[in-house]
Formats: sequence, C-alpha cells, structure tokens
Amino acid sequence: MKLIAVERNVGGGSARLTGAVERGDGTHCEVTFAYDASDAALVSGEADAFVPALLLPAMAAGEPLELTPPVSPRLLASLPRLQAIFSSWFPHYRRIEVVAHPRDLAARADPDARGIGARVGTGARVDVGAFFSGGVDSFYTLLKSVRGLPREDPPISHVLFFHGLETTLEARRGGDASEARVRRVASEAGLACVVGETNLRTCFPLLWGEYCGAGLAAAAHSLGGRLSHVLIPSTDAYADALPWGSHPLVDPLWSTERTAIVSDGAETVRSDKLVQLVANDPLAQKHLRVCVLNDGGDFNCGRCTKCVRTMVALHALGVEDRFETVPRELPPELDRILASDYELYLAQSLALLERTARSPALEARVGRVLRSKRRRNGLRMLLENAAPEWLVERIRALRGGGPAGR
Repeated sequence: MKLIAVERNVGGGSARLTGAVERGDGTHCEVTFAYDASDAALVSGEADAFVPALLLPAMAAGEPLELTPPVSPRLLASLPRLQAIFSSWFPHYRRIEVVAHPRDLAARADPDARGIGARVGTGARVDVGAFFSGGVDSFYTLLKSVRGLPREDPPISHVLFFHGLETTLEARRGGDASEARVRRVASEAGLACVVGETNLRTCFPLLWGEYCGAGLAAAAHSLGGRLSHVLIPSTDAYADALPWGSHPLVDPLWSTERTAIVSDGAETVRSDKLVQLVANDPLAQKHLRVCVLNDGGDFNCGRCTKCVRTMVALHALGVEDRFETVPRELPPELDRILASDYELYLAQSLALLERTARSPALEARVGRVLRSKRRRNGLRMLLENAAPEWLVERIRALRGGGPAGR
C-alpha cells in the first residue's frame, strides 16, 4: 500500500485534505477529510493523517506501507510499537515494513508548527479538540472541561463530530439529527463545533472496534493545522482496559510534534462517570445520546445494549425522569438485552445498583443475568481448554464464532 501524494484544497465552500492511495492489488482510492471552509485554518496540509489511516489496512492485507510525502518523526518512531501491540492483540494484523521519510521540522518557518510544549508553555494560542458523540464518555470529557474540574490537559475549545467514521457515509442513518444535537451542545457549552466528513470507512471497511483509535487519530491529524491536543473519550477505565482500537496504551502513540492524541477519562468506569458528573448536569440531561442503533433517530431507542445499560444506571441513581432523550421505562425484554451485553458492564451495573440500593428488584434481575452469563462463560472456557479441537470448533460454529463478551 502506498500513499502517493497529499493535497489540501480550499474552495467552493469547503476545505479538504485528500490522500491519493495505491493498494497492493494496483487499485487506487482517494481518502478525503472535508470541512466547511470556515474551518480551513484548522485543516492541515501534512501527510500525518494518513499514517494511522493506512497502517492497519496495510497490516490487515499483509502489504508493505510506503509513504511518499514526509511525515512526523515522532509518529514514525511510534509505528514499530503500534505494530507490536496490534499484531499481539489481533493476530490477523501482521507486522509489515514501513518505508517513509521523517519531516524536517527545523526547516519549517510556520510559527504554528512549533511543538506542543512550546505552544502551551509560552502562552501562544492553544486550540484543543474533543471528539463528541453525545454519549456518557463524551459528556464526561466535555463536562470536566466546561465545568472547570481538575484535568491534565488545556481546556477544550472545539467539539469534533464526524460523518463516515463509525459507519460509512453510505450506511449512515440519523446522522443529520445527531449532528444538529451536537451543534446545540457545543453552542450551549460556549464551544466551537467542527463537523467533518470522510470516506475513510468506505475505503477501508475494517472492524470499527479494532480500527476506531486509528480512525479517530487520522481525523484528528487532518485538523492538525491548529489543534495542539485532541481528546478521545475513553471506552474503559485503566483497570479494565482490554484489547480495543482506542486504548489508553495506544492512543498517545498516534501523537505528532504538533498534535497530541489524548485518551481522556480512563481514570474511572462509565457508571461512575454518570455518578460523578453526567447524571446531574443539565446539559447532559437535555442531550445525552448513547444509542448504537440509528433507528433511534435524534433520541435513544431504549432497546440496544448501550441504551439499556445507561437506563439501568439512571434507575440506580433515581434520575431517569430527568433525561429528555432517554426512555424512562425499561423494555419488557430487559433480561434478553442484558444477557447480550458484556460481562464487564453487567458487573459495573450490578455494583452501582448494590451501592445505591434504590431498586432491589432491578438489582436482583441484573444479578441473575450476570450469574448466568458467568456460568456460561466459565463452561465455555472449560470446554475450549479441555475439549477436543473438533468439539471446540463445533461449539464456536453453533455460537456464531463470536466471543462471550468483554
């Protein structure tokens, strides 16, 4: 796989960063990040965005990666470690040769190209972006900043929302309504809102759970013209973080001299993010959106695992009536939906219910589902470790080949 050239264009009401890519089979594609022309000052003309964009697709294909335009020396130096991590977590990503040239930082005359430390330490303008989907993790990161709580990074100045990352542009549903809600949140929080559009997932349809950190880092670096930091709200806490595309161990490795990629919020689990900050904040109560099913539109469907997981936590805290976008009543098929969630999150929900003791009946239901799931997972592990390989494969086939859950 080869990055042939990178081009930045501003005109016709938009600002675009485009990378011309040649795949190993000889086919070509153009990976594009597009923004409104009013955000042109943020849009970088460097090739750094295409390093995370292309690394995992090249590793998945087992192809060498060649980067013709020069790239960040810091990012280039991180690629061996990133390859080591991803190839150990996900064996279908193979370590590959990367042919690239580090950019000559000393030769740049652009004052905005100074290193992160120089910009932060000298009082120069610092623009900080945070990816925002409207969920618990996103709100926790946003509210820590706008409510003036202790944090490790400069305050957020820009909320970032993208079409074409989590799902392809062709498959997106409800995206315009979600964008409108994110814009309202940014406006009410007094922050700038940057909305981008990319065909990255159309070009490289990898599993988002594995590609998410790289995809977000690529989008972040496309805005490296001004952003000194870009915050990725953490999925899991430090104590629970398991192999996943966006991870506290991995996200910072995508950083460059110009833009630090930060995994934010891993100091606590998602249920405690609700307890500490999100559950009692009027902005979150008005706009929280956790749904993974777009048929929920601008609101939350109340039937997917993320909706139900959040609804259980709100019931545990006794604040379910305060959230405008979340159904107040738990669905009739609650046990079935809970059983399809990850064991880790069920355990966190049960711990919160036990701690608040507000809903003994709900606590008992979640406890039953969790105990049943643990028994099934224990039996699966026993069979996979002790049973003949042919039986293990048969069990996997009957189960659809997927894991029992994180």
